[in-house]
Amino acid sequence: INEPATNDTEKWKYDEQNIIKMHQPLLKNFIEEIKKIQSIKDLNASAYTIYYLLKKYTSKISSAGYKSTPDISLFDHLRATAGIVNCFTYHLNEQSLKQYKPADVRKEFYLIKGDITGIQKFIYSDIDLQVAGNSKGLSKRLRGRSLYISLLTDFIAGQFLNKLNLYEANILYSGGGHFYITAPYFEGIDDIISNLIKEINLFLFRKIGPRLGIIIGKEKFGEELYKSANEAIAKVNNNLNKAKYKKHENYLEEIIFNQPGEQDFNDVIKIGKNLPYANYLIEITAKNKDDFANDNDIVASFEQFNIFYFLPNTKPANKETEEQKIRNFLKERENKIKNCKIIAINNSDFLKYPEKLSDFKFPVSYGFRFIGSYAEINSQTNSVCSFKELANINYRFYLKDKKQNEPEKLSYPKLAAICLDADNLESIFDFGLGKKTSFLKIATLSRELDLFFSGYMNVLAEKYKLYITYSGGDDAFLIGSWFNILHFAKELYENFKKFTCKNPGFSFSAGIFFCDDHLLIVKIAEKTAELEEQAKNFCKDGKIKNAVTVFDCTLNWDSYCAMIDFAEKLLDYTGDEGIKNKEKLTRSLVHRLLLIIKSCLKRNGQVDTDKLYRNVAQLHYLFARHGFTSEKIENAQKGIEKDIISVILKVFSKEDIIKNYQIPLNYVILKTRKLNK
Repeated sequence: INEPATNDTEKWKYDEQNIIKMHQPLLKNFIEEIKKIQSIKDLNASAYTIYYLLKKYTSKISSAGYKSTPDISLFDHLRATAGIVNCFTYHLNEQSLKQYKPADVRKEFYLIKGDITGIQKFIYSDIDLQVAGNSKGLSKRLRGRSLYISLLTDFIAGQFLNKLNLYEANILYSGGGHFYITAPYFEGIDDIISNLIKEINLFLFRKIGPRLGIIIGKEKFGEELYKSANEAIAKVNNNLNKAKYKKHENYLEEIIFNQPGEQDFNDVIKIGKNLPYANYLIEITAKNKDDFANDNDIVASFEQFNIFYFLPNTKPANKETEEQKIRNFLKERENKIKNCKIIAINNSDFLKYPEKLSDFKFPVSYGFRFIGSYAEINSQTNSVCSFKELANINYRFYLKDKKQNEPEKLSYPKLAAICLDADNLESIFDFGLGKKTSFLKIATLSRELDLFFSGYMNVLAEKYKLYITYSGGDDAFLIGSWFNILHFAKELYENFKKFTCKNPGFSFSAGIFFCDDHLLIVKIAEKTAELEEQAKNFCKDGKIKNAVTVFDCTLNWDSYCAMIDFAEKLLDYTGDEGIKNKEKLTRSLVHRLLLIIKSCLKRNGQVDTDKLYRNVAQLHYLFARHGFTSEKIENAQKGIEKDIISVILKVFSKEDIIKNYQIPLNYVILKTRKLNK
């Protein structure tokens, strides 16, 4: 993944026998895991489990790597093919399948896109204005609301599959509050969809209130659906936008004359509380919805549809193994369960127990999913860190051999938040993949992007000791110390470039906001989103977006990374306050440099060139006073004169980048600042 993307198929010519040899260990493991699911006798449970087994083993294998450009995974090829077959054979009974002829197939499809409305309002609204950012209860609520949206998305997509008698393979994508489904077209499908939308929206209205709802865009296609998927998606998106203005139109009276649900409900608090400690998400379909009315372990309930979610603590304790905990959990509810799914969280090793749990009378399916859910845990209290605790953490302490028991904290704690969103994804899906794009490419791309934001984001958040409020689909919102967030942003960008093969068409924009740990989370979210929007509007040299706004600067990511590198170098050359060192700058001089740059900026943020050039002479004077004469600077081959001072002097002749140097100067000032106690 470290090489730039290429369309030259000649470069993808590999030795077939060598590829087979490379895949032998994977094939062996796959066969061993297939044996584990032979105890699953139910057809639907087997199909669900096999789907995730194929996802585990074939999502990183090209569908035909030695025959064509490997831009499609074998998994996406298999699931798209299975989805087509489901549509082709939908109209055929068992007898017709035995006498199958190609002429019997109806090549009429529906592409359906679902979109959950009101997500941002749901996540951030109704926060008690007296509750501060370091409230643990508030942290749980925000985390819970975020995951609830993820569960709701999958639940609604699942209801479409149930009502239309389809399988997991018909879901092209599900995440971030929207999903795509391919379905066969048949007479009456519009009524089924309309009734389901009404049922779901009325249920949500009664349970939560008017904030959340589902709207649908759909379009009928022939064979062209699979040949030019981008055109199909553009049409469906257009229909979806129209649906936004006609929400609830067929059942408006029921919305108007019914009492909305509570503005808050216990589901989100329980989700946020349990998620950091859970290894599994268990979805239960009940025989009767009333059977679970008094079950206090439920974290999300869709009782009208007999579906309930649990996040049990299955970590071994008191000589009770993980398997025993899962077994006991199911045993307590055995007579109430119609079927259940055991879904491993952020772990593809999901087939530990099919044989051991095969004695239950109800079908059990197995799968896995990645959820952007990492939260730093306080090792002493074994609870999620408060915002105040996060603001103190220096991630670098945890990267080295720790000889001291007490963690090394930042000398000046300050909270930061980053809000980021992938750029131009809709345009990429509409026409960025070529005029005639197959669903296979779109399926691979959407799944891989979700893997990055839902899966890999946890890896980086753990390294930098951050709190993920939400991450999935194509956006994220994380909170941590100012120091950790700045370095996290740099590594995230660098690894996203590698992940997308340095393809210039893929980028994301972000805003980074600094604040006290007691600021209201609603304000943190609002301010960070405003900065992200500034980054989205960035334009330089004809290139737009692909930027970050931080310390009153908006710049592209490559420039940001260069500024963080320079900040580290400047920090090394900055001495401790009160200690004279000829080879280092004083902290007060660094602060003076920042003030000089700010004095060159107009109110609209543009550089005042007259002031800029006048300040060059002042800079030479300042440096000379500290022993850095013009002669020493000009003749320097290394050291502070070459690495720092000459760079700063050159910067003052370049009005297009002078603003950016506020970043390293602010960085050093914060890193060397001491907290007044």
